[in-house]
Amino acid sequence: MARTPVAAAEPSAEEVARQREADYQAALVARDEALRLALAAEADPLFFRWQRDLAAKEDWLAAVAEVKARFPKPERV
Repeated sequence: MARTPVAAAEPSAEEVARQREADYQAALVARDEALRLALAAEADPLFFRWQRDLAAKEDWLAAVAEVKARFPKPERV
């Protein structure tokens, strides 16, 4: 006798919430890593130049703001 396939159960509200939190945390980790790499490549050199009086503080702050604008913090769903 053939068995009928078992229908997939809908996830519970708790499971959905847990998955959303896991997705948010993963997005946050990915954003933080991308932000760290971009700041190291783009803003840090200006910071060190500013420390040696070879660049303006405003240039460094503008670079930091531009990088942060490109990598906004993810929103919770």
